[in-house]
Amino acid sequence: MALENDCCAAFFNTTGVNGRPVTLGSRSRTVRAAASVSAIEGFGHRPRHRVTAVGPCAETARTFLHCRDPRARHRRPSPFANTLTRLPNRHCLLEQLEAIVATAGPANHIGLCFLDLDEFKLINDRYGHRAGDSVLAEVGRRLDATLTSSAVTPARIGGDEFVALLAPPCDDGKAHATAEPMLATLSDPIPVGPTDLLVLSGSIGAVVAPVAGANAEKLLNDADVGLYRAKAAGRVTWVLHRDDHDRATE
Repeated sequence: MALENDCCAAFFNTTGVNGRPVTLGSRSRTVRAAASVSAIEGFGHRPRHRVTAVGPCAETARTFLHCRDPRARHRRPSPFANTLTRLPNRHCLLEQLEAIVATAGPANHIGLCFLDLDEFKLINDRYGHRAGDSVLAEVGRRLDATLTSSAVTPARIGGDEFVALLAPPCDDGKAHATAEPMLATLSDPIPVGPTDLLVLSGSIGAVVAPVAGANAEKLLNDADVGLYRAKAAGRVTWVLHRDDHDRATE
């Protein structure tokens, strides 16, 4: 079945033989599941489609789409969505990662960009947690509006930590093309308190790794290593961590 939009590229991005192959967008990628499509209201700049999958990735696809469907916010809370930012939460992100690892070809690469806001604690200390929550909600909105590729999924995994999942095929260039806009989106002032405007900054640890042998927790840990080095390098930067090298970009 041809799909007008590769809206599930983050899940369905390898060639599979189980189930009826589904063509995704102009890249003609196939998946290990049958699928049907019906229109729904989009979230931010996200594709305006609902995909119902049948096969190994079906439950994860339904989980992700519940996180991204704005109408779900008016129903009971989802255990997979962060209620403050309306982005997928850590649990949803880990499930999506594991689904990609289980279905992508071993020669493919997967990536993460792990963003931590610089000195965010000072905002809570000075303005209070309600103001801090407002800032986090705005950061989530900006990330969702900025990371519009269907192969890049932003999530909030806790506190002031956000992660962008880069579906295969992924390389250093894709990490660069994701990390730089993530940092740039923080530069516009955010209103805080009755009169103040804050310009945020952040640090990012990125990782690009082969799908073969990958697991979600290791990818997050490797990205966290890059984040630690970005902080040590003076913040407002990102570091790409790989097993064979680290690279800092300012």
